[in-house]
Amino acid sequence: MRRAIVWRTPGAGKRVAPGSGADVGAGTGAASGIGEARTVSGAAARRSAWKRAVAALAGLVALALAVVTIVAGVAAFSLAAGKSRYDAGEFAASAQAYDVATHAMPDSLGRWKAFFGAGTARLKGGEAAAAISDLERALELVPPGISRDEGGVAEANPDVVAEDTGPTDECKVRINLAVATMSVAGGESDPQFTAAGYADAVRIIAPCEDEQSEKVRTQAEESQAEAEEEAARQEAERHEEGDQEPDAGEAGDQNSEPMSEQDRELLERISEAEQQRREWSEYDKQFGSKNGENW
Repeated sequence: MRRAIVWRTPGAGKRVAPGSGADVGAGTGAASGIGEARTVSGAAARRSAWKRAVAALAGLVALALAVVTIVAGVAAFSLAAGKSRYDAGEFAASAQAYDVATHAMPDSLGRWKAFFGAGTARLKGGEAAAAISDLERALELVPPGISRDEGGVAEANPDVVAEDTGPTDECKVRINLAVATMSVAGGESDPQFTAAGYADAVRIIAPCEDEQSEKVRTQAEESQAEAEEEAARQEAERHEEGDQEPDAGEAGDQNSEPMSEQDRELLERISEAEQQRREWSEYDKQFGSKNGENW
C-alpha cells in the first residue's frame, strides 16, 4: 500500500533557525509590506493636504467675491443717492454721496462717474474751486474720446449714434471743468488773472467739437478778450499816472496842511521881532547902544 505524498511549502510547520535562508526570505517579505503601507499612508496625507489647500482657496475666493459684491452694492447705492439728491437740489448732500462712491468704486467699474458727479454737484452748489479738483480727477479716469466715432461706439450701434449727437463722456467732463474754471476766473479782482483763467477754460474745451462745447468755448473766448482789454486799459492808466506825478517839492506843498490862524499870528510876531532886532542892531552900529552907551 502506497503512502500519499503531501507537498508542503518550504518552512511550513517548521521552525526556521536564525540566519538561515528561509529567515532572510521571511524578513524581506515583511519589509516589503511595511514599505507598501508607508507609501499608501504618504499618498493619503498628500491628498488630505491638497484637499485642505483647495478648501482654503475656495474660502478665499468666496470671501473675495463677497467683498466685491458688498463694494459694488455700496458704490451703486452711493451713485443712486448722489443723483437722487442732486435732482432734489440738495447739492452738498449729493456731493457727499458721490464722495463715498469715489472710495468704493474701482477704476474699471467707471470710477470717473463718481468724481464727475461730485464735481458737478459742487459746481451747482456754488463751490467752483472745489469742483475743479473733482472734475480734473474725472478727466484723468474717463475713457478718452472727443468724437462719437471714437471708442467703437459708432461700430457697435450706429443707429443710436445717429440720434445722439451730444458730447461724449470725456467732453461732458471737459464742459463742466471749463465752466468751473470760468466761474473761478470771473471772481478774480485782477483782470490779468481773470484773462488767464478764461484762457485755461479755452484750452480745456478746445479738443471737443460738439454744439455744447462750441458754446462754452465761444463764451470763454469772449470773456478772455474782455478781460485782456480791461487789463490793458488799467495798465495804460497806471502809466499815465506815473508820467503825471508831481515833483517832490510840489507834492510837499500840496500835501501840507493849511496853516491855522493862531499859527499865522505867531509867525507874524516872530517875523516882526526879527525885523526889530535887525533894526536895533543897525542902530547900535551907527549910533551906539539902545542904552545910550557908545561901545
